[in-house]
Amino acid sequence: VAREARPAEPPPSAPVSARGELWIETDPAVEISVGGRRLGRTPLAAAVELPPGPHTVTLSDERLGLRAKESVELRPGERTVLRRSFRTGRLMVFVSPFGELRVAGVARGLTPLDAPIELVEGRHAVHATCALTGKSATEQVEIVAGRQTTVKLDLR
Repeated sequence: VAREARPAEPPPSAPVSARGELWIETDPAVEISVGGRRLGRTPLAAAVELPPGPHTVTLSDERLGLRAKESVELRPGERTVLRRSFRTGRLMVFVSPFGELRVAGVARGLTPLDAPIELVEGRHAVHATCALTGKSATEQVEIVAGRQTTVKLDLR
């Protein structure tokens, strides 16, 4: 009995994912969280799969005084790319006679500092307290990308 040759059937098409992918690139490297879930520090090893729809991405680095939020809209089966660059400047703080230093809410140690502090551009609070005199001072500074800002606090 002769059989008629049938063409091979094409392979089944891959199902379209019901999720979307989010690829995140930053400069410098920052901590990433989406919807309150910590994902790690950039560069991430792979794209993040999330349900389609709107998402809030938080980019942060405590040492740089950085906390930014980005909104993204993911579509099923598609990759969305979020690229963000943050420019930095430097801050040098002099405290007389000396003081415990906090910048952008982060403890930086006892002055004098060994080197300037790198921060993202923008406004930051500089706070120093001197245990010897019992005095403290806070000053708001504006960090400009690529520049060094100097702050002098007198706690005598």
